[in-house]
Amino acid sequence: DPRRMTEFPERLVTHLNAMIEADLTPRKIVNRDSIRNAMIVALAVGGSTNVVLHAPEIARAAGFGDFYKDIMSAAEFNHLSVLVDARPFGNYSMVDIDAKGGVQVIVKELLDAGLLNGDCMTCTGETLAEQVARLNPPVPDGTVIYPVEKPYKPTGGLRLLGGNLSPEFSAVLKLAGVEGGLENNVF
Repeated sequence: DPRRMTEFPERLVTHLNAMIEADLTPRKIVNRDSIRNAMIVALAVGGSTNVVLHAPEIARAAGFGDFYKDIMSAAEFNHLSVLVDARPFGNYSMVDIDAKGGVQVIVKELLDAGLLNGDCMTCTGETLAEQVARLNPPVPDGTVIYPVEKPYKPTGGLRLLGGNLSPEFSAVLKLAGVEGGLENNVF
């Protein structure tokens, strides 16, 4: 997307200057609900095992001691759906998602479904709801990006595993690597 080399850098500088002028620091943006929102969006796009590593650490740095008690339970984590038909479990890439309106389509879907807190402050100085309204993203196309009511996958691409070997749900499984069955995977 040529905007990444022309339009977006200028917008970034504008937003950074506005943040400095408004004294809008990360400590004023990062809170329980903004971390929760970020996790929900990350899981809706299929997630990455890195989100399981970094989100709890960001939460800890923001003053939350136990991510899965203070931010999101393991049961909630395991319940979230995937709204995109994207690799590694699907057919499309982030370039294709961007062509259909980008992550803001997914955020609007999740916000409209009541799954995100729209009152959270963003780095633009707007609340999440204000930012989504300003961006006015299109509706999901139903091929690359799916609506919340009819997700691409009814459950997320990651699972926190619990039980006697992982009583604190400290093991994570990336389903894209095993969904086809063990017989389809080479170890």
